[in-house]
Amino acid sequence: MWETCPLFQAPDWYRDLYFHHLRYVEGRSEEFVYGVAKRRSREAGGAHVRVPPPERTDRERFLPCGVCGEHVAFDCFSVR
Repeated sequence: MWETCPLFQAPDWYRDLYFHHLRYVEGRSEEFVYGVAKRRSREAGGAHVRVPPPERTDRERFLPCGVCGEHVAFDCFSVR
């Protein structure tokens, strides 16, 4: 069922699992992950596709905010 559901309409648990799979099972880069979200957004007519942040324990991917350290800091992918 979910393979035919647009990603922006999928439940949060599925979206989280999907992006976790791209990052940690397939070993894809953050650039690739955000590229997938961007393509899926275009396919859905511009609907926003929320990309969950990487795991906090992943020091290579999770770049904490310089002020509070609680969320991912802005980078070139998040402002495009």
